[in-house]
Amino acid sequence: MATQFFHQPSTDPVLVCKKCEYAVRPKEVFRHLQSANHRIGKPRARQIAEGIQTSDYAQECDEWQPPTVVNTPIPNLLVYSDGILCEMGQFCQFIARTVKTMRQHWRDQHSWVAPTNCGGGRRPQGLSAAEQQIQQFTRVVRCQRAFPGRTGSHY
Repeated sequence: MATQFFHQPSTDPVLVCKKCEYAVRPKEVFRHLQSANHRIGKPRARQIAEGIQTSDYAQECDEWQPPTVVNTPIPNLLVYSDGILCEMGQFCQFIARTVKTMRQHWRDQHSWVAPTNCGGGRRPQGLSAAEQQIQQFTRVVRCQRAFPGRTGSHY
């Protein structure tokens, strides 16, 4: 019954929801199935959750932490092609999917504020100085996100 809702662990010990395409920890299956995305009744959600929590892979899935760098995508998780990798610091591996989030990261982690384009006039052709500086410290990458929020929600 669990296979109706979740991809079973394959190369990584991670349970992935077929509908949401996010990872779900076995101890959170009951809550996940009752969320607005699924609206599964309590008896059925409890039965599915108990089946998963008593499986051979449950403990390993609960303890799994998403890697910060992967060479091959984790099966069944969405792959985004619009990731923005920070190259401000030599060892920084932060990835965001919006410029706003990247600017916040630069302020918080690197104590640097990227310039903004001021003025409402027409822009000349080509990239502005601010856009050039932002491009200098970033690179577009493919990324995945295991959990939509909380611990392990990084790209």
